[in-house]
Amino acid sequence: MRIKVESIDTDLDWRDKDLKSDAWFDAEKFPLISFQSSRIVAKEQGFDVIGDLTIRDVTKEVTINMNAPSGVLADIRGDSQVIFTGNLTIDRTDYGVAGERWSKIKGNIAGVGNIVDIEISILDKRMNAGNLSNWFRDTERAHNKIYQAFNHSGIEAALKEFNRLKETDDKLDASALQLVGKMLLLKDKPKEALVIFQENVKAFPNISDTYIDLGEGYAENGDLKNAIAAYEKACEVDPHNINVLAILRNIK
Repeated sequence: MRIKVESIDTDLDWRDKDLKSDAWFDAEKFPLISFQSSRIVAKEQGFDVIGDLTIRDVTKEVTINMNAPSGVLADIRGDSQVIFTGNLTIDRTDYGVAGERWSKIKGNIAGVGNIVDIEISILDKRMNAGNLSNWFRDTERAHNKIYQAFNHSGIEAALKEFNRLKETDDKLDASALQLVGKMLLLKDKPKEALVIFQENVKAFPNISDTYIDLGEGYAENGDLKNAIAAYEKACEVDPHNINVLAILRNIK
């Protein structure tokens, strides 16, 4: 897990500013809170995730108590989802999160306690093929125009349509080819999908997700060497992209 300290939101601006200051988390000097698991231990009900929690410049091993997962459920659209919930308790002062202005005891009362109960909720979702197909019903959308060009005349026609749209559509972004590539993967056309992902990287080289898609394209074609290279490039573009960090950790 990677949590950007700047993302702290307590619905009160002055309190958020205080929490991001050096009195608490010091967002400028320590922009990330991170957790890296090292092992998982099954229990009768749920499981424990053991790993290193880093806040500010302090790293300590902690155990996150996870409940049994929900199992694969269907959401209202019919897509698949799995829900995980868990918790852990830490002493914030162990990590140098002092906040002395609020935590000093005055008259036997402290504004903020040292012990912090953390609740975790994780929602994993996967769009199923039928719902992804729905994204291609609007004939005016860029990804649909590219995909229809492919259906009519093949991959070269799809790339030609994309290049035409680059010149005429100022709202065109990386999602157009991304959707086309994913649809081609679902249609069991990995070679064509790889070409699409390669073109997307050329067009949008500063977006880490385009390299993640490229890595998937290589992997689906059995080329793990280039897949890893693409994922590592995604890390270079965005070192905090948690998706690619998890993918690399598993694929290696």
